[in-house]
Parts: sequence; structure tokens; C-alpha cells
Amino acid sequence: MKEIQKNFLLEVGKKLGSERLIASELMATLGISKSLAYSKIAGESLLTTLQIEVLCNKFGLNFSITGSEKKADSQVSFMHLYNNNVSIKDYVKSLQHILETIVTAEDKKLSCATDDIPFFHLFKYPEITSFKLHFWNSRVHKNEQHRFDFAWPNKEVLQITNNIYELYQSIPSVEVWTQNSLMNTVAQIKYAVASKLLTDKGLGKTICQQLRLTLQDIERYAIHHKKGPDNDVPFDWYYHNIIGCISYLAETDGNKTVFLRFNTFNNMHGYNNPLCDEVKNWMDSLIKDSTSFNFEGSRFLETAYNSCDELEAMFS
Repeated sequence: MKEIQKNFLLEVGKKLGSERLIASELMATLGISKSLAYSKIAGESLLTTLQIEVLCNKFGLNFSITGSEKKADSQVSFMHLYNNNVSIKDYVKSLQHILETIVTAEDKKLSCATDDIPFFHLFKYPEITSFKLHFWNSRVHKNEQHRFDFAWPNKEVLQITNNIYELYQSIPSVEVWTQNSLMNTVAQIKYAVASKLLTDKGLGKTICQQLRLTLQDIERYAIHHKKGPDNDVPFDWYYHNIIGCISYLAETDGNKTVFLRFNTFNNMHGYNNPLCDEVKNWMDSLIKDSTSFNFEGSRFLETAYNSCDELEAMFS
């Protein structure tokens, strides 16, 4: 701890422009004596938590008990939804652009570890796509929840999401799911019913049926290890008990891009940085510790189909 504090105060000196000014700064900022200031610089007297916070705030520094040699900085980008008036249409267009970029690569693969159904699969079906986008839109600043109406979003948005599905169909993929991968969507449907946001029984039944069709599609991909009868695009499906996050990794012609989901549906992404390598190594380890579709996956799907049937019964 002594060395960590000494290094931290050296960073303060760099901000001041001269290490000789550290003692004077500590005296003025923390209200301590000259002798105590020098004692803290030498690491003989530890800074308090409040003193560390004051210095960090003043000089824009971070204080960590982990040495910098054990950390790596990675620049990430994300779509600024809450303050830039970004619409759901803008967001799905950004997703389309990402997949279009992946598709252009000669050597490509998209891997994901998830505790929610990857939205690419759902985008095949218009009603459940609209339902998902309704929930996404309600999380954007100033968009209050309202009754779900299939007339929203407009046809142009649904054309974009359908194109995203088609693009995904042409990308070799590896997916790792958990036993909870269906539950977010199930919970959203139940919430919509309880909150009177979904009152059209016919529409509700269609959404439940499309959720089941999505699972049937994925089961077929897994059985044949490819995404469709008319193409040979590889698809591998794994099951793991616990994942704890939703992460995507795109590998294109030797490059890596990572997408980490946050704030319900948004994602932050980084390109060819240490974070990409970290996620790549984590996913490789996760897959080694997972079971293939033929084992735990079949039991998961049986439970998932039953959940879809129970949901559909709510709209009878």
C-alpha cells in the first residue's frame, strides 16, 4: 500500500508540473501540516479515503490498489441514446451497418455468450420483432410506456430488422446459451399482459407462436450445424449453466471487434484492443466448459417449448 500511495502522489506531481510542489499542494488541499504532508509522500502516513477522493476529483485521477501493470485500457464506443435524440430506427440501422461490415469479410465468425435470445433470430418474425422494439423504445429517454400496437414501428424499420436477420444468416456463428436465455422475453410478455400494455389476444397469441417458431429454427440449425437447408453457413450451439452477461465477438480477416450489451439493449464496442483479446479468451474457455446441443440443450428446449405453450394459453 505504501508504494501504491507513493506512485499515486507522483501522478499528482505530474499534474502540478513539478514533483516539488506536491507537499505544498497536500498542505493546501487537505489542510494538513508540512511534516504530515512529507510523511504521506514517503508513504509513512496513509491517506484517508476522503483525502484520496478529494485529490482524485481535483486532478482527474483514478486510485486503485491494483498496480497499473495488471490493468489494460481499451477504448470503446457506444450509441448515445439518452441525450442525442437517437431513435430506434437509428439504432437498428447501426446494427445493420455492423453486420454489413462483418459480411464483407472473407474470413468471418460471430460468437455470442448470452442469457437472452439473440435478437437476430427474432427479427425473422414481424410481430415479435415489433414487440421487442416496443420495449427497447420504452427504455429510451422520454419515451413513456404505452399500449403495444403492431402499427408501430413503421414498415421501414421492420424492413431493416428483416435485413439484419438475412445478414446474420450468412455469417458463421457460435452461440452459448444458459437455462435463462428465454426468460427475459417471457417476462416481458407477462409484464405486458399484467400492465395492460398487450390487450389484443390474437396479437398476443401470434407473438407466443413466433417465439416458439424462433426456438424451432435454432433447434434445426443446431441439429444440422448450419443455418438453413439451402446454405452451408456453420452454426454451433452450446449450453452453459451460468454466463452472467451478453457478449458478442466478431472475428473478421484477423481482426476482432467486441460488443458488450448494457442498458437493456444498447452495446459498447471496441476494435482490436486488449478487451477484445480478453473476451476472446473468455469465450474460448466458456465453450470448452459447455455442453453441446445434443446433451443439456435438448432438455433446455423442452422446458422452453413448455413455457411458450403456457404463454400462449394466457391469450385463449
